[in-house]
Amino acid sequence: MTIEQTIIDKLNLTDLPKDKQETILTKMAEVVLKRVFLVAMENLSPEEQDEFLSLSEENPKSAEEFLLEKVPDFDALAQKEIASFRDEMQKETAENMAVLENK
Repeated sequence: MTIEQTIIDKLNLTDLPKDKQETILTKMAEVVLKRVFLVAMENLSPEEQDEFLSLSEENPKSAEEFLLEKVPDFDALAQKEIASFRDEMQKETAENMAVLENK
């Protein structure tokens, strides 16, 4: 399962129209992917980091495949970061709703 599909599933976006999913996914995926890649980079050697950076400039899909190969727990790492992001968004939403209700 791709990171994008995992985000859609974990954030319960499957019932939204495809265009809304795309809009939300584009915004969220960038944040989540950066977080996942930063953590994954810690698991790579300096040479592997250079290779990943080169791949990410040329072909982002190849870069993701590279991480899947080089970081054994990449899927679990991605799941953890997505869950963390979801929890943060839920907390912020609740806080914002509380502020609005107190106005």
